[in-house]
Amino acid sequence: MKQIFIPLIIACIIVTSIVACKKTGEDEAQNSAPNENYDEGFVLYQRTLAFKDLLESDMKSGTVLSFDSAQWYTEAYYNVFHGSPAYEAESYRIDSLTYSLPVNKDGMVSIDALATLIETIETDVAGITDNGD
Repeated sequence: MKQIFIPLIIACIIVTSIVACKKTGEDEAQNSAPNENYDEGFVLYQRTLAFKDLLESDMKSGTVLSFDSAQWYTEAYYNVFHGSPAYEAESYRIDSLTYSLPVNKDGMVSIDALATLIETIETDVAGITDNGD
């Protein structure tokens, strides 16, 4: 009986150790996911902040972006700096405005043109919201 009891205890200890190690590995993987999401969000925020700084800079002439990048940065700019889930809307209205953005022969957009467009959009939207139209 003692010969069976000692190997049985050793087997239980080994199984318990393996199960405990697997559980710790899963917990670490679950805990690292939020950090990775935070890091990715922080990187995206930094990119959007750099774009905002570029728009406000006097040294932007000559800088160009692809049209897709210009669209992404513009949407990110408005989402980060002008949007918030905390804003409560008592009422809303659907409206549309159309703008054009000059694109060079290579399909690139100048930062100067994009900055002008963003200023125009903000002025137009402010005019609409101020007038209550």
